[in-house]
Amino acid sequence: MHIGPRYLLGLLPSSPTKSQALALRLLPDHAERLRRSLLIDAENYYYSGLVSFFDAFGGIDRCLFTWSTVKLYYSVFYSLRCLLALKGHCVYYCDAKPFTCTIVVGAPSRGLKGTTHKVVLDLFGEVFAGDSLLSQPIAGDPALEWLIDRREYANYKQGRFPDPDVPPHFSKVNQLGLRRAINAYLAEPSSLYIFDADHAMVAFPLAVLLRAKDELKSHNLYVDPEASKFLSALGKDKDGRIAGLDRLL
Repeated sequence: MHIGPRYLLGLLPSSPTKSQALALRLLPDHAERLRRSLLIDAENYYYSGLVSFFDAFGGIDRCLFTWSTVKLYYSVFYSLRCLLALKGHCVYYCDAKPFTCTIVVGAPSRGLKGTTHKVVLDLFGEVFAGDSLLSQPIAGDPALEWLIDRREYANYKQGRFPDPDVPPHFSKVNQLGLRRAINAYLAEPSSLYIFDADHAMVAFPLAVLLRAKDELKSHNLYVDPEASKFLSALGKDKDGRIAGLDRLL
């Protein structure tokens, strides 16, 4: 179980009800314990986001675009959870219902609605309203909705995977080659590629990971050396490691 949610549930009675969750108020020592727990969760979410991101590369190289789409979506999902945790927001479940609690003394938990994915993306949109990551649409849709649509189409809306046919959101990356595309995204300081539908399927997850990495660094949190070795070996295309991706480690 995630560390923050496990700690919060430990403050509640066994098999807590919705009303008991809503009645929970953090004392000063509770808030500090939750803060430390969420820092651990943030590190773990970031690691999962990196694994998901790098794992998509092998699929792109082998024209397995459907699952690469899903993995890139998951990379964003975990990165957003990382950013929320660093901001002090914990998502947990009580009586099979989602709640969120912030590391503010005396602040109540708040009930949420939807699946974990909807909860996390909606909460991010609320907490980070006006953030640069949400500042522009992709192909006319809010950035996160565009990403969700790509994932849901890949997972649910096609009876047969189209692989090895290249879907539109990977067409430009496929033409450029993954290595060239990644290096272009890393070299561009503006949002030129992040919200461009021809590039966003890779450029947006990369931008969210870079943002999460910067936030982790501001909390003196880093990927541990053993994990870095493993992840560095994953960050490659068919021609070998993509050196620029070490910025994520």
